[in-house]
Amino acid sequence: MPRTPAALVVALALLSACRGPAAPPPPVAVDNAALGLRFTGLPAGVQVTANEGERLTFSATLGSVTGEIAVHRANPAEGGVNLVAEARRYGAAAADAEGGKFFGANELVTPWGPAYKVRALVDRGSVEEQQILLLHPGDPQQLLALVLRYPPGTPEVARDRLAQFLDLLAALEPLPEPSGG
Repeated sequence: MPRTPAALVVALALLSACRGPAAPPPPVAVDNAALGLRFTGLPAGVQVTANEGERLTFSATLGSVTGEIAVHRANPAEGGVNLVAEARRYGAAAADAEGGKFFGANELVTPWGPAYKVRALVDRGSVEEQQILLLHPGDPQQLLALVLRYPPGTPEVARDRLAQFLDLLAALEPLPEPSGG
C-alpha cells in the first residue's frame, strides 16, 4: 500500500488551518412586496409562519413558550400619522376592555423616526400584547404596527420578549424599489 509522505500530510493540515472556520451563511431576508418590507437576519427564536399578500406573521419562541408577531400596515392617514394619538388610542381601548390592563407607552428612536412601544393585557387578560407603532419606512404617510402576543408572564418575561421584539425591529427595512430596466 503506498504511503503518503509526512510532508504532504503536514502541508494539507496547514492549508486547512489557514482557511479558518467557514464563514457563516448570510442572513436570510424575508421580503413582503405587498407590505413593502424586508426583514434581514431574524433574531433567535423567530421564524416566519405566513408570508402571502399583506399577511406576514412570525412565531417567536422564548424558552419553551411561543408567541406570535404580526405585521400590519394601515391605510394612508389624511394629514399624516400621529403616533402619540395612536398609542393613546391603543391604551384607552386596552384599559376599557374587560380584563384589559394598559401598562403604558415608551417612545423609541428608529432609523425611520420616532416609534412608540405599547404594552397591555388583552383578550380578557388572557394574552399579553406589545405593539411597536411606527411610520412605514417606505411611506411615512402610513402607520406600521408590529404586534407581539404571548401568554401573560412576569415583568422579566415582558422585558425578555421586548428584547426579542426590538431585535426584529432592528432587522426591518423598506423593500428596495424594483430597478427599471
